[in-house]
Amino acid sequence: VEDQGPVRDPMSSNDGGTTFVMPCPPGERYTDPSAYPPPEQPLDFLHVDDQIVVVVKPAFLPSKNGRHLDDSVLSRVASELTLRDEPTAGLHLAHRLDWETSGVLVLAR
Repeated sequence: VEDQGPVRDPMSSNDGGTTFVMPCPPGERYTDPSAYPPPEQPLDFLHVDDQIVVVVKPAFLPSKNGRHLDDSVLSRVASELTLRDEPTAGLHLAHRLDWETSGVLVLAR
């Protein structure tokens, strides 16, 4: 644990002014998502209406964009809806799936 003050037990109560940094280098307990190429297959749209969009999220595609990743389910759905001349205002994830997990993902409009 690295922080600006004394080392503290991360399970103890935080005094509100201490920030804990827990480095976890790729390959040890965590694999950096940028280490995997994004899936090339298009999203499988299961349902689209004026309130929700339901897609099958492939593994290794983030649910939403991150600091170093511009490709995600959210950005792909927005692009597809734009191509279909459908509105994208208010489009957001109803829930998320981990980037390495595949499954059904619901987006709300």
